[in-house]
Amino acid sequence: MSVAQVPRAPSRVGAVVLATSLVVTAITVAAAGVVTLGLDDLELVVDDPHHLPPALDAVNSLARAGLLAVLAAWVATAWWLVDLRRVAGWAAPGYRHRRSDWWALAAWVVPIVNLWFPYQLVADSSRALGSRARTFWPWWIAWLLISTGTGFVSSPSSEEWTSPHDVEVWVTGMQLNAALTVVGLALWWRIVRAATRAAEAAVARD
Repeated sequence: MSVAQVPRAPSRVGAVVLATSLVVTAITVAAAGVVTLGLDDLELVVDDPHHLPPALDAVNSLARAGLLAVLAAWVATAWWLVDLRRVAGWAAPGYRHRRSDWWALAAWVVPIVNLWFPYQLVADSSRALGSRARTFWPWWIAWLLISTGTGFVSSPSSEEWTSPHDVEVWVTGMQLNAALTVVGLALWWRIVRAATRAAEAAVARD
């Protein structure tokens, strides 16, 4: 096989995936920290719905930044998956992938299939390359829980808080979601690094 036909390992884009994932995690943890420290001030909203605590204002700003970071991570991850799949197809042409290449971008946002297609894309490409990461379910379960938790705690409405307990439940949700995000990042970090290194090794063997 000629050198021109050898695909490029997704080393740089893999680094971008990790960087954007780290930013998303940092924003999530920061938001949880802000509401934890500002809990007493947040509870004042129950008696005065027009009161805008600095913590809530900060969380809304972090949420906007988080959305941009998530979009960047999504694009980077799709790009990484496409390149990873290209190397996997070249290095292990006989390996049967369960999903087509174009799902690398769409699988994360198409309803219903986003519950398992991304997992299959990541697992198949990693396994085809002989990645040292063999188990992918813990990461995927963490991702699903994070997605659910983010939907629960995002865009809080002070009008929905009728007691201090409601505020405490929301803050606890933020804390749990932040903890899950840290766990998810650790699992995702290992998968991305292992798959990227496997791709680099496959290309280097040519």
